[in-house]
Amino acid sequence: MPVRTLQTLAICVVAICLLLLASVRGEEKGTTTADIVHATLLADVVAAVPGSAFTLGVRLKIAPKFHTYWINPGEFGNPTRIKLTGPAGFEFGEIQWPLPSRIEHAGSVTFGYENDVLLMVPVKVATTVPPNGAAKIIADVAWLSCSDECIEGGAKLEIALPISVGAKPVNTELFATWKSRLPISKDWQDAGPLLDAVQTRSADGTPMPALAVKWKVAPAKIEWFPIATAAVAIENIAIVNKGSETQISFKSTIYKPDQVPAGMIDSVLVYEDARGMRHGVSIPVQVKK
Repeated sequence: MPVRTLQTLAICVVAICLLLLASVRGEEKGTTTADIVHATLLADVVAAVPGSAFTLGVRLKIAPKFHTYWINPGEFGNPTRIKLTGPAGFEFGEIQWPLPSRIEHAGSVTFGYENDVLLMVPVKVATTVPPNGAAKIIADVAWLSCSDECIEGGAKLEIALPISVGAKPVNTELFATWKSRLPISKDWQDAGPLLDAVQTRSADGTPMPALAVKWKVAPAKIEWFPIATAAVAIENIAIVNKGSETQISFKSTIYKPDQVPAGMIDSVLVYEDARGMRHGVSIPVQVKK
């Protein structure tokens, strides 16, 4: 077995042991998931309207010093999972993940959320749904929260929305705040005042295993979060700033090519302006074996 593979296995074993040990410590202290994470299910409308769409949100309020995980947890951890069920004619989309933070934990770097997060899911209502009665929607939510200890948690949440021909918005400020923390896709003009352009292809049009970012004004802070999966490992991330340009390079290892369409994965470029506001852009990147 190659040396790198043995090293990777060793790191995984250590991470698993740390999680197991931390969970045991949590049980010894009598810490429960209710003490760490409080989950609620919310909607941005007062009723569901046939032929329209709305947004559900699972809000996690997280105890100080603890964190939950992003879609890519980093070196170890588990992303929060949400399984939604509802009446016929209700179609649930994918989780919309707000910009994560880089968290150093137990000697490793992880990606996730502290204090508070709203994980939003778009919902479409078919035109065939009759505009009467109520829609009962259930969310089975599971998360891992970590600090000096790691505790698995979960909740079964539900909401009942009347089905009507019209509906007013609700929880407007909360949803607007968290929608502003989602990464922007493709349209650089909406990605904040600092970003000029991102180059992911060379002059001849071939994909590059790196990013070249140009800034109108150099940001106060730059982070890059690859959305790696079990099919791809991203290592040796290097961010080099040169005036109004930033070069982001990395090493990729593809374990399951059939799960990496066209050799591309998604990533999120996050940067902070002088006011401390964070902005993010979703960028597909090329990965190689």
